[in-house]
Amino acid sequence: SKLSQLLKYGFLKQKLQEPFLSIRDILGFAPRNLDLYELALRHGSMSLKSADGEPINNERLEFLGDSLLSAIVSDLLYRKFGSAREGELTNIRSKLVNRETMNRLGVQIGLNKLVIAERQASKDKKSSIYGNALEAFLGAVYLDVGYEQCLEFVKHKLMPLYNELNMTIEENMNYKSALLEW
Repeated sequence: SKLSQLLKYGFLKQKLQEPFLSIRDILGFAPRNLDLYELALRHGSMSLKSADGEPINNERLEFLGDSLLSAIVSDLLYRKFGSAREGELTNIRSKLVNRETMNRLGVQIGLNKLVIAERQASKDKKSSIYGNALEAFLGAVYLDVGYEQCLEFVKHKLMPLYNELNMTIEENMNYKSALLEW
């Protein structure tokens, strides 16, 4: 892309290189449309205004990313737990995509260092800024490089962070299976 060529030849200021490199590190590949990721990281507390007065922030991307995450996690769980019933799969998915987990994952992958938000909003312990930013980030990945790459990002970047939680879930499912067999 033009942006990566400019970076290669050092034409961009450090100010622009820094977020690009951080986002590239999180993604594991160079983003094609950096504007999407910057929008994904702009919290509503720091909205800009479009020419027609509409707020510019990550809320629409968050909506898209939330839906994508639910679909991708559902797909992965469906394939991983072949004998699980619908209720069990729903319970597992809700544990994986709940607000607390999403906030923790957002911090673990480094979005907390990139989110553009008012200081007060980002320090609030009950805030979901980083989880919302992660969902918006997934929406940006999808719009930037498509569903397959978004699926790979969730599979290879987020799912490994679920390891401890996955083990607990599998243990719980095994106890349920043992009880049912008994």
